[in-house]
Amino acid sequence: MSTQTLTRCYRYSLVDFEPDLNLLVWHDHSETLLTQCESNLLDLLCHHAGQVLSFDVLGSVLITKFEPYEDKSLQPANLYDLLTSLRQKLHHHHQSAIPIESIQPFGFRVPLPNTTCRQFHRSSDAPVTHNDLSAEKRPLIPETLSYHQAIILTLTLIAFFLFALTQI
Repeated sequence: MSTQTLTRCYRYSLVDFEPDLNLLVWHDHSETLLTQCESNLLDLLCHHAGQVLSFDVLGSVLITKFEPYEDKSLQPANLYDLLTSLRQKLHHHHQSAIPIESIQPFGFRVPLPNTTCRQFHRSSDAPVTHNDLSAEKRPLIPETLSYHQAIILTLTLIAFFLFALTQI
């Protein structure tokens, strides 16, 4: 009996990346296990595919993903080492499955995946696609809008409290 796990998947022409399992599943059904750090980095890049993410943003987001009880020796020495090791694992049969572009001096990006989906990953068999979300388009309004709304709300509340304090 095999165990099935419903996972997120970014599907590219040569590989499926399953961030929930820290796994690259190649189309020849071979698999490459990523470290947690590599998976977090690739997940972040794929989630914002097509967008250039600065070195500072990547570093700050990855640092916050570490739990205080995690073994610090498993963390990469720096982001460059992490990018190098990830790029090596993304090469398969002399091809880069998910190219990580370096846009100097701004940051890094990966291309848009062919599809995003949820699929059942069987531990003993090849993954079986389920509930394909490829028809689902990326939203026209960027996800960062909620971040901007939070800033506007915070500034509004600060202004309100300052106004209230001046009236006392």
